[in-house]
Amino acid sequence: MLTSYPNTQRTTFSRGDFLNILEEVIPQDDNVVVIYSGIWTFAHLFKVDPLKVSDYILDCIEYYIGKEKTLILPAFCASDFVRTKIFDIKRSLPRESGLLSISALKRKEFARTHNPMHSYLVKGPLQKDVLNLHSTTSWGDDSILSWMVDVNARICPMGLDWNSACSPFHRIEEIFQVPYRYYKKFNGTMYNDGVFVRKCSEIKYSYPLNNILDLDYSIVIPTLRDGYKISESSDSRILMQSSSAKDILSATQDVLNNDIYAYVKNKHDAINWVEKFKNAEIESLAEDEIYNNVDKKNHT
Repeated sequence: MLTSYPNTQRTTFSRGDFLNILEEVIPQDDNVVVIYSGIWTFAHLFKVDPLKVSDYILDCIEYYIGKEKTLILPAFCASDFVRTKIFDIKRSLPRESGLLSISALKRKEFARTHNPMHSYLVKGPLQKDVLNLHSTTSWGDDSILSWMVDVNARICPMGLDWNSACSPFHRIEEIFQVPYRYYKKFNGTMYNDGVFVRKCSEIKYSYPLNNILDLDYSIVIPTLRDGYKISESSDSRILMQSSSAKDILSATQDVLNNDIYAYVKNKHDAINWVEKFKNAEIESLAEDEIYNNVDKKNHT
């Protein structure tokens, strides 16, 4: 039964409405909650100063999650790192992850992982566990995405569809070694609030340089829905769903076991690239972009 949270402000979309949706979508017994957000799709519903609305929404989320659970937000700045080769833990804005993550970056209770392209902001009891992962990959065996499966985190797109919250699916693409990706190492320099920390890198199971792929990860959602493995908002004003990391893995395994190109809408183009251009693209990598330390059992 949903708690009826009181409305504390007269808004088009009240604080109480939003808290009730969070309770619908995020079960109380989940200890780790990962939110990929696009608040621009619903922020206008709150009668809050536009300059303060992301903080307002984050306050609501933190209130609902509480201190006993771990809250995780993506803080991606891959494009900036590829362009500048600089990652600053405090100053590199997670523009690719939206305003909610930018607001969280400013809060002392959130700590940021040291992945220069695909970092995450973490708050809560398991913060140190995440920071101690010392991952070198975007979504490999040592990544936070692998850890999310281990702890069966609740994955929640908020204001986004699953195609815009697709990082968990990239993890599974790497597990299955889908042929339309390959390993590439991205190198640069890490700073912390302007102070040099060290040289850094991130290993990504990357897509073709010309990005010919037309991918659709939402095809796994009917499988999750049929198995009652997905929670959804009943309020049509906010697109918000969630599923557990292990349920996403299980459903996606079923899909990829049947067709390794299942996510690819333009399958012919992808197969053509794999057969005719993939090896040449790999051979064109600079020496410091080549990832040689590959576990042959998992990465062949």
